[in-house]
Amino acid sequence: MSNIYVVTFAISIVYLVLLLVLYKKHISAYYVLMCGATVVDCLGYWQVSNANSVETAIAANRMVYLSVSFIMYFMLHCIADLCHIKMPRWVSGICLCISGFVFGCAMTVGKSDLYYQNVRITKSHGVTVLLKDYGPLHIIYPIYILILVLYGIGMVVYAMRFKKEISVFSCVLSLAIMGVNTGIYVAERIIHSDIEWMALAYVISFGIILIQLQWVKMYDIEGFSSDEIIHNNQLGFILLNGNGRFEGADEFARKYF
Repeated sequence: MSNIYVVTFAISIVYLVLLLVLYKKHISAYYVLMCGATVVDCLGYWQVSNANSVETAIAANRMVYLSVSFIMYFMLHCIADLCHIKMPRWVSGICLCISGFVFGCAMTVGKSDLYYQNVRITKSHGVTVLLKDYGPLHIIYPIYILILVLYGIGMVVYAMRFKKEISVFSCVLSLAIMGVNTGIYVAERIIHSDIEWMALAYVISFGIILIQLQWVKMYDIEGFSSDEIIHNNQLGFILLNGNGRFEGADEFARKYF
C-alpha cells in the first residue's frame, strides 16, 4: 500500500524537474511553491507509512501539514495567474495568515489536544496508518479549504465570462483541479480509507497545471514572426482565434494586456 506514496513522490519530483527546466523563465513563483509542496506532501505521507512509533508518525505528519497548510493557497494563486486575475493583496494576506495558523495548530499535535485530541498508529497490510481523533480547532481546516475552493471556482467563472483572452479549455481544466481536490477530500471522509488519497489528488492537480502551462506555451507565437517585428521595440502583434479570443502575443504587445 505504501507503493502509492512512492509513486506519487517520484511523479512529483519529475514534475518539479520539468517545471524548472521547461518553464523557469515564464512562470510565477507560486507554481514552483505548489510543486515543491506536492513533493513534501508525498514524502511526508511516505514517511508516515513507514513509521514504527507514534512519535515518528507525528513528526512525519508535521511534514505533511507543512505542505497541506499552504498548498491550496499556492494552487489558488496558480489558478489566478492562469485566469489572468490579480488577487487582492488583502485576500492573499488573510489566506496566508490562516494557512500559517493551521500549520501552527498542526505543530501542537502530541503536545496539545486542540487540533488532534488523540493520535495512535496501527498496521494495515504491513503499512503504518496514523489514526486521529480531531480536536475543536481542526474544523478550521476544512472550512478554510472550502472557502479557497469556492473562491477559485469564482475566479474561473469570472474568467470564462469576462476574460476573452483565456481559453475555455484552460478554464475547464482549472475547474477540474477544484473538482479533483474537493471530490477526493470528501470521498476520503466518507470511505474512511487507510490510504491518504490527497497525495494523489495534488499530483493529479499539478499534472493538470502543467498541461495548462504547455497549452499557454504552445500558443505563445513569439519567435515565429519575422526578425523585424521581434527586434523592433516599436512593433508588436497578437493572435486571435476565429471567435475573437486571445491566443498569444509577443513581449511588446503583452505590455498592453
